[in-house]
Amino acid sequence: MILRPDEYQPGMNIDWEDELTELLDDLLETQQSMLQLLDSKRTAMTSRNLEEINKLQPQEEALCQRLLDCQQRRSDMLEVARQANLPVKNLANLTKTVAKEIGPEIPNKVKEANNRSIQLKHQSLTNWIIAQRNLLHVSQLLEIIATGGGKTPTYGGNGESAQNGFMLDQEA
Repeated sequence: MILRPDEYQPGMNIDWEDELTELLDDLLETQQSMLQLLDSKRTAMTSRNLEEINKLQPQEEALCQRLLDCQQRRSDMLEVARQANLPVKNLANLTKTVAKEIGPEIPNKVKEANNRSIQLKHQSLTNWIIAQRNLLHVSQLLEIIATGGGKTPTYGGNGESAQNGFMLDQEA
């Protein structure tokens, strides 16, 4: 059963262990799939395999949607916990609050989900850096093509503008 805040009734019996286990299992599976995809994407980007990058795009979008769905379920679960007058701020806090009802496995899954979240951020940043380097490379190639390989800046020309920079004089 997926908890929804609009379906909660005061005094309703909620099996927090099942709810948390289902959410965390889905989240951990999705995070692992995303980590694998980001690894494949990084390999494709470093080898400049555009066909592979395009092939991975729909999978990445589907995994992003699954992560958003998990995030919405998490928000709904925390809202139901608030409606049930449980003092919660996040899943780790909810786990501690309902600890009498759950086994030790769930806190470990929460920690693992947090660790994978950090790994996802690092891999995403790595891929972003690779993309920026590739973009810089393409930009430099375009400038070489635009200037014919010369050292004249693309915004400059002959005469006085060749002696002066676009924003500041070279003499300054």
